[in-house]
Amino acid sequence: MDNKIKHYNPTQSVTDMEFKPLLRGESPYYGNLNRPAQSAYDLVKTIADIQSWSGPISILNPVSQVESFKLYQIVKITNEELVTTAKNTDNFTTDRFGIVVAEPEFDPISNKDINVVVCTFCPNFIYPGEYATNIVANVGDNLYISLGSSIPMLSTTPNGRIIAKKTGTNSIFFCGTAELWVLPGA
Repeated sequence: MDNKIKHYNPTQSVTDMEFKPLLRGESPYYGNLNRPAQSAYDLVKTIADIQSWSGPISILNPVSQVESFKLYQIVKITNEELVTTAKNTDNFTTDRFGIVVAEPEFDPISNKDINVVVCTFCPNFIYPGEYATNIVANVGDNLYISLGSSIPMLSTTPNGRIIAKKTGTNSIFFCGTAELWVLPGA
């Protein structure tokens, strides 16, 4: 997964100065450590990579090679744990959805796209500025799946269950796998 486009945000990553790797010159302590040869800094960097996606992720394969997935697109997760484009025929009340946070890798051996990284529960999802302007909403507004454009995104137009809440200028609370918020009048 080294060639992934990752959702990096400075407020959700660890700076290089916070942790330093242990060095052999730090004797006598280094020789007494009973641990693998991975430094604390490497471990924190790995954790920061996961946290940069802002929540639990699923790495799924596409249903077909015809569909292409773009960063921050809303996608449907099938019962077979495959990812497909959200469509008007989906049941927006019960189906599971996610946000694409890393575009698919191309596997040269199988000649196919694989491993679409999808965030399914993101309590503090931070959109970069150019993507946040696509969500025309006020802080606290309910967000739904919008299928008006070629790429499914989020909008304030009611369409099934509430899938996210706008929490800040560039941030949302997204939950595509369960109904957290009850629709008004329901």
